[in-house]
Amino acid sequence: MPEKASSTHISNKSKIARRLIEVLEYFDDNHQQATVMDIARRYDRPQSSTSELLVSMVELGLLRKDHASRTYHPTPRAAMIGTFGQPPFVRDGRIVRLIDVLSEQTGYSVALTSMVGLDSQIVQWRHGPTGLACTRELSGGSKIPFITAPPAG
Repeated sequence: MPEKASSTHISNKSKIARRLIEVLEYFDDNHQQATVMDIARRYDRPQSSTSELLVSMVELGLLRKDHASRTYHPTPRAAMIGTFGQPPFVRDGRIVRLIDVLSEQTGYSVALTSMVGLDSQIVQWRHGPTGLACTRELSGGSKIPFITAPPAG
């Protein structure tokens, strides 16, 4: 019985961490601010728990709330988390600028990916004007199996 409670507790922590990352990944060139309902609708989450998460993120200094418009914006702290210990081209943003330039000059979509287990995960994504329509839904954090299992039989 205690093992079940313990594993539930771990999965709840994992769920909270996942939701925090989803909120941070929501913000991009097309979404520079968000209301509670923007986030709740995007991830099909209850308004009450989404509101509670956003308030916590404000308290942590990851988001700033504009009380007049009731919108949230990421803070510089949110942008800086995880950059320490990274190579200079990641830490100073050069890699992101290079991705932007490559997409602008070629017109193609550009992805920076990394391996997570047997999946390829998109770290940074820029959809180019001549990119395929089916790639418009791709974004940072998306995972794609790197190796697929052979057909059975």
